[in-house]
Amino acid sequence: MRVWEKLRDTKDIFSGVLAWGSNNFGLSTGGEGRLAQGLFVSGDFFRVLGVQPLMGRVFTAADDRRGCGLAGAVVSYAFWQRELGGDPSAVSRKLALNYHSIEIIGVTPPGFFGLEVGRSYDVAVPICSQAILWSEGTWLDEGTVWWLNVMGRLKSSSTLAEANARLAVISPGIFNATLPSNYPAENVKDYLNFKLGAVPAAGGLSWLRTEYSDSLSLLLGTAGLVLLIACANLANLMLARATAREHEFAVRLAIGAPRGRLIQQLLTESLLLALLGGALALFLARTLSQFLVASLGTQGDPLFLDLKPDWRLLTFTLGLASLTCVLFGLAPGVRASRLSPSAAFRTTVRGVMTSHRRFGLRQALVVSQVALSLVLVVGALLFSTSLHNLLAVDAGFLQKGILITNLDLFRFLNVPYAGRVAFKRDLLEKVRALPGMVSAGEVGTLPLSGGGTENRVWIEGASRASGLDTWFNSISDGYFKAMGIALLAGRDFNVHDTLSSPRVAIVNRSFARDLGLGVYPIGRTFRREATPDGPEQSFEIVGLVENTKYSSLREKSGPIAFLCAAQDSQPGPYAQLVVRSAMPMSETVSNIRTLSRRSAL
Repeated sequence: MRVWEKLRDTKDIFSGVLAWGSNNFGLSTGGEGRLAQGLFVSGDFFRVLGVQPLMGRVFTAADDRRGCGLAGAVVSYAFWQRELGGDPSAVSRKLALNYHSIEIIGVTPPGFFGLEVGRSYDVAVPICSQAILWSEGTWLDEGTVWWLNVMGRLKSSSTLAEANARLAVISPGIFNATLPSNYPAENVKDYLNFKLGAVPAAGGLSWLRTEYSDSLSLLLGTAGLVLLIACANLANLMLARATAREHEFAVRLAIGAPRGRLIQQLLTESLLLALLGGALALFLARTLSQFLVASLGTQGDPLFLDLKPDWRLLTFTLGLASLTCVLFGLAPGVRASRLSPSAAFRTTVRGVMTSHRRFGLRQALVVSQVALSLVLVVGALLFSTSLHNLLAVDAGFLQKGILITNLDLFRFLNVPYAGRVAFKRDLLEKVRALPGMVSAGEVGTLPLSGGGTENRVWIEGASRASGLDTWFNSISDGYFKAMGIALLAGRDFNVHDTLSSPRVAIVNRSFARDLGLGVYPIGRTFRREATPDGPEQSFEIVGLVENTKYSSLREKSGPIAFLCAAQDSQPGPYAQLVVRSAMPMSETVSNIRTLSRRSAL
C-alpha cells in the first residue's frame, strides 16, 4: 500500500495512475452464502481507464481516503443482471459483503469486466474499505503483503522507455522509504534492491498468456494447417467441377452465350458457398471457443473471456469469404470462358485430357494436401503421446471422486481463535458423519492449483546455508486419507495438536531425503526461516508421507512440509475441505449444502 502511494505521486511521466487488488468477497443473498469476484480499487481507477457508469456513478479520489469506512460499491453489468435482475432501481440498494452492509452507487457498462484477462469482477470497492471488509486485519500500512497491481497512463509526450528509466531512478528511494520495520534481516537487502519497471498493458494483465501462449500457438498453427488442407481440397473440387462442366460451357459458348455470363455464374456459385462457409465458421467458432474456455476453468475458479464477435471479426470473416470467392470462383470462370468449343468437344469425345498443363495446379494442390496431412499426422501422434504420458503420470493422490468445498468464514472473523477452531472441527466431524463418507479434511493449498508458499528450512542445530527451499501446505487430519496419500511412517495430525502445543509437521519422502534425514525422520526437528508474517520457527516431524506433485504434473516431486491447520495463528477467512465419499457425487453435494445451511454458513 505504501509503495502504491509513492507511485501515485509520480506525475512527471504518467497522466494518471491507478491501483487494484483482486479478492473474493463473501456474498449473502436470500439466506445463502457464496463467493463474489471482488476488486479493491483506487479512487481514480475508473477515471484513468475512461470508464463511464451505465447507472449511478463510479468512485472518485474523494471516495478512497483513509478512514473512509464503507464508501459504497460499484457492480458490473453481469452482476447487475445476474444477482439484481437488471433492476433499474439497483443503485442505492444494499449488498451484504463479508457480512457488512454496503450501498451500491453505480453499475459499469457491459463492455467493462476488469483489467485481468480471464477474470471478470462482480463488485468493486475502494481500497480504503479493506480495513473494514477484511476485519482480520488491515493491509493499508502492511509493507509485507503485496496485494495491489499498479497501472499508469503515459503522458502523450512520454514513452515506455522513458517510463522505465524514470522508475529505475525512483525505485531506491521508494523502497528505502517503505521498508517494513518487521522485515526479516536476511531479506532486507533483497527488498532494497527491488526495481520497478513498466510493461505495455493495453491488453490488460493475463496469466492466460503466460500459461497457455505456447500451447495456443501450437493449436493455432494446427488449425491453420487444417484450414490450408481444407482450402486446397475445396479448390481442387471447384477446379474438377469446372473441368467436368467444360462440355456445358462449350455448348453455351457455341450458341452465343457471353463469356462474362459464365464468369458471373461461377462467381455467384462460389459466393454462395463462401458466405455459407463463413456463417457456419462464425457459429462453430463461437460454440467451440466457449467450450474451450469452459474446459480451462472450474466451478470454483471460472474463466471469463468475452467471446462476443465484434465488427472487426465480422469484417475479417466477410473479407476472407469474399477473397475466397474471387480466388476460387474467378479462376475456374476465366478458364472456362477462354475455352475453345471445338477443343472441348474433341476432349469430350476422347474422354481424356491431353493437356498436361491443365493438370498442373490440381496436381500441385494434391501434393500440398498430402504433405500438410503428413505434418498433421506426425504432430497428432506427438500430441497424443504427450497427452498419454501426462495422463499416466502418478500425481501421488487420487484424481477422481474428490469433492472440493469452499467455506466462507467471514462471519467468524471477530470470534476468538479457539471458537473458530472449534467451529471448523465440529463442521468436519459432521461432514465425516454424512452417509457414505470415506474421509474429509481441510487444506490450505490444493495440489496443482498454482498457489503455495515456499520457504527455506534446515535441520535443528545446522546452519541456514545447509538447508533447502521447500513448499509448505496447511492441512487438518483426514486430508491424506481423503486424497489417497499414503502415510508411510508416524501419525496424522490429531486433536492434541493445538496452538498451545509444540509445533509439528508431516513431511514427504523428498523432504526427508533432500534434508539428509534418512528413511525414518520421525522425531527430528527442522527450522523454518523467518517470514514477513512471522519469526523463525521450529517443527517436530511426526509423520512421513509419499511424494506428490505440488504445482505441476511435469515437475519432479520436490520437498513438501505439511503443517497443522489448527496451529495456524493467523487463519484466513476461507477454508477448503476435500471430501471423498462412496455415495454419488450429486448426493454428496446435496448433503453438504444441507449441512452448511444448518450450520448457518
